[in-house]
Amino acid sequence: MAEEVKDNVDAVLFNLGYLPGGDHKIMTNAVTTINALQASVRLLKKEGLLVLVIYWGHPGGREEKEAVEEWAKALSPKEWDVMKISFPNCQMAPYVMIMQKKFGEAL
Repeated sequence: MAEEVKDNVDAVLFNLGYLPGGDHKIMTNAVTTINALQASVRLLKKEGLLVLVIYWGHPGGREEKEAVEEWAKALSPKEWDVMKISFPNCQMAPYVMIMQKKFGEAL
């Protein structure tokens, strides 16, 4: 990400799981997602947003979801606001996580 994006950005959006309408053999996974999240926090401006749409019904999706949630929980509350928007009445429903950088550098 840092090789392609030279300036700091206001927001980074992730769509985890499959590409909508794409090849279901191609999907995100915990390792590459966490690496991308770590790269993206270094690119965000103050008050920048990370937005993740987490589809976790695919093979490896539960592990990816859990890794993302653990990563988000480790963000300093002094530096980040983290919010999760979900549908508690729907089993395995996709959900959204929004993280806003307050100030300074993140983890």
